[in-house]
Amino acid sequence: MDFSHSELPAETASLDFSQFSDDAIINTDSSTYDSHPSAITLADGKTCVAWTAFKASRDQILLRFIAANGTPGPLQTVSQEGDVHGHPTVVSLNEKDLWVIWSAKRPEGWRVLGRLCRSGVWQKTVSISGKQYQAIHPTAIRVSRHVMMVAWSGLQQSRFRIQTRYLQGIRWLSPRTESDTEGNAFRPTLALNRDSSLWLAWDQYEQNHYRVVGRNLSAGQGPIESISPPDMHCLQPTLLYTEQGLYAAWLQKQDVLGGPGVVSQWHTLHVAKRSDDGWHPIADAEGNPVAAELTQGLMAQIEPQPVATSGYLGRRTMPMLLADEKGIWLLWERKTDHRGSTAQPRGDLVGRQILQDQLQPAVVLVQGKVDYHLAHPAQISDGKFAALASNVYPGGRRLYHRLVCDLNQQTPFQQGEWRGWRPAELPIQAELTERRQIQAGEKTYQLFWADMHCHNNLSSDAEGEPDELNYYARDRA
Repeated sequence: MDFSHSELPAETASLDFSQFSDDAIINTDSSTYDSHPSAITLADGKTCVAWTAFKASRDQILLRFIAANGTPGPLQTVSQEGDVHGHPTVVSLNEKDLWVIWSAKRPEGWRVLGRLCRSGVWQKTVSISGKQYQAIHPTAIRVSRHVMMVAWSGLQQSRFRIQTRYLQGIRWLSPRTESDTEGNAFRPTLALNRDSSLWLAWDQYEQNHYRVVGRNLSAGQGPIESISPPDMHCLQPTLLYTEQGLYAAWLQKQDVLGGPGVVSQWHTLHVAKRSDDGWHPIADAEGNPVAAELTQGLMAQIEPQPVATSGYLGRRTMPMLLADEKGIWLLWERKTDHRGSTAQPRGDLVGRQILQDQLQPAVVLVQGKVDYHLAHPAQISDGKFAALASNVYPGGRRLYHRLVCDLNQQTPFQQGEWRGWRPAELPIQAELTERRQIQAGEKTYQLFWADMHCHNNLSSDAEGEPDELNYYARDRA
C-alpha cells in the first residue's frame, strides 16, 4: 500500500499544555487492580486512556476520557466477553473514530481483537487476527484519517511470525506476514513519519540470540534490516520518527556470574539511528554506546558486600523515546531506592537527550511514582510532555495519574557501581550433565527441569518475557 499522498499522522500535531492540569487522577473510583495503560492526547485537549482491570479472577479492558482541566468522564467497559485480556492500545483516527486494540484468550486460543467507538457509540468487537490462533503482542498506528495498521506476533507452523493488517475505511485487508522464516519473532513496534514513511521493527530469537530487525513498509515490503548488533541479546524495541530522522531503542541483556552458582543478567539500553546506508549506534562523547545501565533496584549488589533488592510495580527495562525540536530523548524507569519497599515502591523517570546524534548526560525528570508511560503523541511542547504514572496503596490498589512533566524541573542523576559481576556465555560447557531423554511412540523428547513462572507486573521485567522462558532459558539449561 502506497501512503505517499496520505494525510499527516496525529502524532505530528502540536500540543498546548497551557490549559492542562499538572496532575489528574484517571481511576479514582476504580474497584479493580489496574495496570498497563495506553493513552493518547486528542486535538480537543482530552486524554483518552485505556487499561487492563483485574478483579475476581477476571480481566476487563476499561476506558476513560480525561478533560484538559483534569475532569474525568464516565468509566467505559471496552471488552465484551472472556476472562483473560492483554494490554490495550488506543488509536484515534479522526474526530469520530477511536479504536482500542488488544489480545484476548478465547476457547480456541489467543486472538487480537479491536473495538471501534464511533461518535461516542461503541461498535461490535471484531477479531483482527481472524483465524490466526495464538496471536499476541498487538500494536497499532494511525496512518491517515481512515487508515490504520495493526501488527502482532502470531503462531504459524510452530513458529511465531510478525503479521500486519490494514483497516482501510470500513474494510479490513487480508493479513500479511512481515518477518522471515528464521527463528521466532515477537514484540512488533511501528513508526510513521510526516512524509508517510512507515516502519515496522520487532525482536526475533534465532541461533540462540535475540536481535532487533525492521523493514520499511511505505511502498510494499522493503528488505529486512538488522538494527541491533549481532551475537548479542537484544529485544523490546521501540521506534520513533523525529525531525532529525528515525530512531530505535532496545533492551540488551548479558548473562553474568557473581560466584559459584550465582547467575543473573546485566540489562542495558541502546539507541540507533537510520541513515541511507543502514542503522548506526548512538554513543556519548567518549564513544560509549551504552545509553543506560539498569542495575539499581533490578539486580543484587555483590561487592564490596551483598545487597539484595526486591520486587517493583513498574517497568525497569522498557525503553521509551520522546521527540523534541532539538533532538530526541531516551527515557527509562528505575527504582528510587535499591532497597526500597515492594508494597509501597517509588520510582524515577530518567532521561538522556540526544543532540546532534550524541548522548547527553542523564537527568531525573520525575520522581515519586511508578509504572511510567508516555502519552501519544510522544513529543515535547514548550518544555513539557504528557505521561502516565501510578501510586500504589495497601490492598493492591493503584491510582494512575495523567502528569504534565516539565523539563525545567529535572534533577541530577547518579549511577552507582555494581562490581563483581562478570560476563558469561551459558550454558557453561564444563558444568553440563547428560541430558535425560524419554521415548514416546516414535518421538524422542529431551527432559528439562525449570521453575517456569513469573509474578505478573510485580517483578516480571526482571524475570523476562514468556518467550524468554520457553526459548532463551531452555537453550541455556
